[in-house]
Amino acid sequence: MFTSYFKIVLRNIKRHKVYSFINISGLAIGIACCFLIGLFIFDELSFDQHHKNADRIYRVGVDRRPKKQRSSWTAPPMAQAMKNNFSEIDEITRLCLWERNTLVLYEDKQFLEKRIIGADSTVFDVFTILLIQGDAKTALTRPNTLVITQRDLKFNFISNLFLFPVLFSFTALIGILAGSYPAFFLSSFQPIETVRGSLDRKTGKKSLRRFLVVLQFSISIAILVSTIVVYKQLQYVRERNLGFDQEQILVIHRTYSIGRQIQIFKQELLKHPNISNAARSNTTPGRHFNGWGHTIEGRPNTESYPLYTIWGDYNLVDLLDMEIVQGRYFSRDFATDSAALVINETAVKEMGVLNPIGTRLLYRADWGYFTVVGVVKDIHFESLHSPIKPMVIYPITGNWGNYTLAKISTFNVNETIQFIEKTWNKFSQQQPFEFSFLDEDYGKLYRADEQTGKIFGVFFVLAILIACLGLFGLISFSTEQRLKEIGIRKVLGASVPQIVYLLSKEVFVLIMIAIVVASPIAFYFMSQWLQNFAYRINIEWWVFLFAGMVGLAVALLTVCFQSVKAALLNPVDSLRCE
Repeated sequence: MFTSYFKIVLRNIKRHKVYSFINISGLAIGIACCFLIGLFIFDELSFDQHHKNADRIYRVGVDRRPKKQRSSWTAPPMAQAMKNNFSEIDEITRLCLWERNTLVLYEDKQFLEKRIIGADSTVFDVFTILLIQGDAKTALTRPNTLVITQRDLKFNFISNLFLFPVLFSFTALIGILAGSYPAFFLSSFQPIETVRGSLDRKTGKKSLRRFLVVLQFSISIAILVSTIVVYKQLQYVRERNLGFDQEQILVIHRTYSIGRQIQIFKQELLKHPNISNAARSNTTPGRHFNGWGHTIEGRPNTESYPLYTIWGDYNLVDLLDMEIVQGRYFSRDFATDSAALVINETAVKEMGVLNPIGTRLLYRADWGYFTVVGVVKDIHFESLHSPIKPMVIYPITGNWGNYTLAKISTFNVNETIQFIEKTWNKFSQQQPFEFSFLDEDYGKLYRADEQTGKIFGVFFVLAILIACLGLFGLISFSTEQRLKEIGIRKVLGASVPQIVYLLSKEVFVLIMIAIVVASPIAFYFMSQWLQNFAYRINIEWWVFLFAGMVGLAVALLTVCFQSVKAALLNPVDSLRCE
């Protein structure tokens, strides 16, 4: 029985090649897209769901006054204080993430570990972490102990095996649903109507086809609008003046490991003719930096202002080409600059200081007051997702600094990097050399947004392809139903352009409806997406016009092929068709 069914299917495919191609390719692309979207959603919803008490785990944060800046950083004693004062808390743990790579030594080996987390021993009581070896009850209870992970590829293999039966079941379900509708639908026909060939006039299938064409092109136009908006926002991000220079700046990591010789290391770098400047810093633009509460001399201690802190040496502002708008930057000519600091314009505004130069700020009582000697123009230290934060720069006066930044020439870059590595090995006792470029580091902040843009682009191509296939099927069916009408019109003197217009005008109306439907939907969702950026573009009217014109042009090109083919038919053949 199944063999005969299979033969019938092959025979129909050969007899109706165009319709078979439309149905099979459209269904294949649709199933593939649904499957990929399902995998993406499943992956997103699966994060952290393996924890047994996932629905009862909360992270404590802080809303800092006066601007209520939210942070997940809390004071170390808070954990025990909350456990003592809130009986509703069953268990609590603290986590501390190292933001930089750390050198790990094992016997005669050394390597950089990219992700180290400090945790209380209760981390195993809060989170579901299975130990392959060891005891979770005693792990991390003593100082100088750690738990390491083991890469396990079995999970990925099992997941891939799981996908095949899911895909097969999904395809079978689609086939059953797709076949059920025409089966029940056709079984409702009266035999006499079937013989007369009056099915289409009474079934109203044209309305369904028109609805599907409008739906498909509405989705396509909305995706194209989204793609354009994402592209324009990323272009805006790339072209916006960040307030600092990020070109040709090489960042040497972990220079604190050099110790007391770090200043000599910096001077050795400057001996190379391709290195024009060098500076030390605890962080760089695009990396994490913390907000510390500061009080102003003469004001109540309850008025604390979170200033996001950078430690930099005497060359940092000059190397990054940051603009001083008031006062000056640190200088070796002033002995008192060891207790000086520089703030940005946003810090001046948020603290409400009219004359910032000379203002004294306090972070820690044992450090004493630091005096503001300069104000720098605001820079985008973080991505454009976040507003510019109040910032303070403290002077590096000792032999430390997480990073050393070197301004290098575009000439013979590889040779310059080799020189820097050789110099590093000379001072670091052969520790691993790690470097990056500042512009590449900063660009990583938008990696997810760029991926979103690529996804929109791919789905636009797929959506417009499916829409064109559907539209091609619609115009082919409409042309077949009107062959006699086309033949009569040609006999009465209708030209080819007139026939094409006759068959295309309905499509034009449908695409215009699709534009009207897609535009407000796309505007709403992309406005929501742009809310993720503190600095963003405005969605302009021409985006919708352009997307609509592209959709209309693609639709008319699809229609014209079949319309011209029908218009060129011999009227005699058209009138003979039954």
